[in-house]
Amino acid sequence: MPLEYQILGKPFADNALFVRIQSGQAVHRLLFDCGESVLYPLANAEIQSIDHLFFSHCHMDHIAGFDTFCRMNYNREDKPVCIWGPQDIQRVIYHRLQGFTWNLVGGQPGAWKVNQIGANAIESTLYLATDAFITPNPQPAQPWKNMILSHNDFSVQAILLNHGIESAGYAVLEPTRWNIDTTALQEHQIAPGPWLKMLKDFSQDPGTSIAIGTTTYSLGWLREKLLKSTPGESLVYLTDFILDDETQKKLITWIPQNSVIICESQYSNKDLELAQKNFHLTNTQAAHLALQSNAQKLFLIHISQRYGILDMENILKEARSIFPSTFYSPEWRIAQ
Repeated sequence: MPLEYQILGKPFADNALFVRIQSGQAVHRLLFDCGESVLYPLANAEIQSIDHLFFSHCHMDHIAGFDTFCRMNYNREDKPVCIWGPQDIQRVIYHRLQGFTWNLVGGQPGAWKVNQIGANAIESTLYLATDAFITPNPQPAQPWKNMILSHNDFSVQAILLNHGIESAGYAVLEPTRWNIDTTALQEHQIAPGPWLKMLKDFSQDPGTSIAIGTTTYSLGWLREKLLKSTPGESLVYLTDFILDDETQKKLITWIPQNSVIICESQYSNKDLELAQKNFHLTNTQAAHLALQSNAQKLFLIHISQRYGILDMENILKEARSIFPSTFYSPEWRIAQ
């Protein structure tokens, strides 16, 4: 079940990331940041089906499209709206919701859960449409270390970075896929049967005995000999932070191997001093990070308005001199 992803927004404008995860039984939709106009390429049905909205931080260019998202989702019935972000996300979302008059929503469905990622714990608050989103309903805090969201079909990890304020980076990971090695079945002369389902059910005790024909095997032995693993895909979203030596080391350890990285390149390498002053990255810093993280691909986003289309070729060329598998969004329609 490959991770499908779409970079939203245009060059020199607000950008965001939309992720779709298809398991065969369900489709999960995740949105990372919600700047101005970024939702326009998505069908209304897609926006209304977003399971989780993750904010890197609450600067205007990352949250200016919130009103559009809110208008389509404030009273949905089938599932709550789940918001995630670092420090200040609860205060900002609460006041954004209070920026509207809700006198006609009494009795309507609609629940919003706002999850604020702290250094060691996630503080969650529930707001209800029928209450006009006025009363905060605090939920029990949950400790976290690396993973903030776990589902059978995917997980999301977070890391807190420095943008003068806290900015959150995120990684979406598929679980390891386990498949039956049919060649191994033949080599060990084991006949297939209904028992094969037990191999991928890891809630089953590996010491369980399984009779196949005239021979009895342990479930653990069968797993060792007959299962082969394929690592799931991983997708990393990083934007708006300063990449000092300490952060570089932390990210290299945190980023999963062979990831696709969506990373800001607010500045060109020649403007490194400006990047550091404003707590942003350059194109070559992003490329070095991808190289040292053993990434599969790097997509540069969040390009400053100080540059123009003619600068884009050189920005990409510089990054590719360090990490060849560097790209812009294909939807930007810039020659690559």
